[in-house]
Amino acid sequence: MTKPNIKRKFFLSLALILIVWFIAGFLFQMVRSRIKKTEVLLSDINLQTSKKGEIKSLANQIEILNDKIKMADSFLLGSSQENLVGFIETLESISENAGTTLVIESIAVSKIDDEVLTDDFENLNLKLEAKGIWREIVHFMNMVGNLPYHMVIQRAALNLIPASSFENTNESVWKLIFEFTVTKVAN
Repeated sequence: MTKPNIKRKFFLSLALILIVWFIAGFLFQMVRSRIKKTEVLLSDINLQTSKKGEIKSLANQIEILNDKIKMADSFLLGSSQENLVGFIETLESISENAGTTLVIESIAVSKIDDEVLTDDFENLNLKLEAKGIWREIVHFMNMVGNLPYHMVIQRAALNLIPASSFENTNESVWKLIFEFTVTKVAN
């Protein structure tokens, strides 16, 4: 072999080694870059999965709270006129089913004495008079007491009235004067 051939092979081998080294370096950098991108993507996936879990948890909590809100709302009269009329009609229906005669002496709306609740809720103040025999009066009171509303009895008075002033009965007739408040949503 001649010296120029050896030099030529040497430079060719050196060039080939440098090319392979640059290609390997380039591929190594590319692989490193892809690994970093993969790590970032995996981190994003974990973050999104975590957020998805939190969202599902919050959705479950909202559903539970909605059920509790619905239950709490069922204890309150609505703010609309229809809800109030419906409540009065319910009282009249209860009286009819119990066999008593009902007179609604007064209806008024007042503010609640609670600073936190004062803007959102009000009290519906009612004064009722019911007449009937003892069994009917007790039945009426029981049915009113079982209504699904937040009610507070302010006053209840029960008086025996002469049987002659009431329609065809041989039993003692009672007059119930019943004052109570029902919590309602403010207008």
